[in-house]
Amino acid sequence: MGHQFPLQIDQHVGARLRVGRIEFCLSQEALGERFGVSFHQIQKYERGAYRISASRLFVLANALLVPVQFFFDGLDDDGPQSAGSEDTDLYRFIASSAGVTLALAFSRIGNHEIRQRVIDLVHALAKQDGL
Repeated sequence: MGHQFPLQIDQHVGARLRVGRIEFCLSQEALGERFGVSFHQIQKYERGAYRISASRLFVLANALLVPVQFFFDGLDDDGPQSAGSEDTDLYRFIASSAGVTLALAFSRIGNHEIRQRVIDLVHALAKQDGL
């Protein structure tokens, strides 16, 4: 196991923390208050700059009403996927603020036809942008 491997896992867990926090509609400050730490600490956890201990991970999971496994979803037995893979790029987008905001807004569209129109629009814009 190389030196980068633990850091990549910390970053993955931090990104999952961010997804869970945003899905739960909590600011970093609100989660920090609920967890008993500053929002700066939450920021560092989310970036993977600070490693989250097992006991803190357990408390965070309870605060977000998710199982501890939530933080490790997307990892396989070999750890994080290679940084250049398409799956990793997709995951980074989904974990970003824009990705979470888009997914939450899209999930609130109840009409199937409108959802399909949104998908068609995004495809058309992507083609126009050269993708």
